[in-house]
Amino acid sequence: MIRDTIYSIVAKKLGVSTSELNEYSSARDFQAWDSLFHLSLITEIEQYLSIRIPLDILFTIASLGELVRACEASYNDESTI
Repeated sequence: MIRDTIYSIVAKKLGVSTSELNEYSSARDFQAWDSLFHLSLITEIEQYLSIRIPLDILFTIASLGELVRACEASYNDESTI
């Protein structure tokens, strides 16, 4: 569920199909994915999933797979509170 949601948000913001994304997709693959896009993307995902990704993890995310794993960990942490 989280993976599909993230892929949908990323695809919409980049203007591509989800089939063009994979766990290795990163800023290197899309010209529009700059630092401002990255922060906007994280903010939208956090709001949609009602989570907060810790800053120390946020700045180490380098691929879509890493983003999914960070969101899943944050979601699980939020669920146990």
